[in-house]
Amino acid sequence: MDTLARCVLAVSLRGGGLDLADGTPASRAHLKSREYHHLFPDSLLQNVGITDEQPSKALNCALITWNTNRNISAKEPIQYLRERVLSAALGETEIRSRLCTHAIPFDALNVGGYTNIDDTVLRAQKVWNDYDKFLTARGQIIMAALKELCEGRNWPGMRTD
Repeated sequence: MDTLARCVLAVSLRGGGLDLADGTPASRAHLKSREYHHLFPDSLLQNVGITDEQPSKALNCALITWNTNRNISAKEPIQYLRERVLSAALGETEIRSRLCTHAIPFDALNVGGYTNIDDTVLRAQKVWNDYDKFLTARGQIIMAALKELCEGRNWPGMRTD
């Protein structure tokens, strides 16, 4: 595992990494029951030419339960966020909070509509731009969280209960 992947994992574990669907927290005890979910699906990225190790970047992953991972599958981010918001009893506020425990920026992830773009070049450009903005935003949050953790402080998304 590379250094960035370990950093993302550490931030998610220290943040409590609440599952997006059922809200169970990630912990060392539950780690074996979690899977890495690609926030921007592999198939979406590969269809627009983002190949090699790009889809597996640690910044594009979140630790969620097996069941949640199967339910999300290869849906566009905006589609599964909308489904989570509509099916969560507490709505968007709760989903934002759960994403925050993974250091995932809701607004940068709340993108999609790619299937509605007929022009393949425009579709690819939108995916590339959205993905790049997401990786940049999440990278900044991860770095800020790591700095706080290294200095012995909680970071803003960290659960303290």
